[in-house]
Amino acid sequence: MKFLVIFIVATFVGVSHNSTVPVKAGEYTSFSYDVADPLTGDYKSQVESRIDGFVKGHYSLIDADGRKRIVEYSADDKNGFQVNVRKEPRGTIFVARSF
Repeated sequence: MKFLVIFIVATFVGVSHNSTVPVKAGEYTSFSYDVADPLTGDYKSQVESRIDGFVKGHYSLIDADGRKRIVEYSADDKNGFQVNVRKEPRGTIFVARSF
């Protein structure tokens, strides 16, 4: 019986509510992060900024082939989502350390 009650509560708590928040004129937000873990080979980063409904950013990661993939993007109401994806040259290879 306790399991059933916990399951029901967890189900209702797990439901999230999504709503659209209007953007105010002059509103600006930005974030960035970097991960560099030579032990696992996990290298990635992202930078993004938003101002007045315009979003611009880029992220990078190490692909399965060991090359760095860089994705640059922007989005707004006029042009929609625009993206440019490129990879580092083949000479630049990252290899995860084996355990």
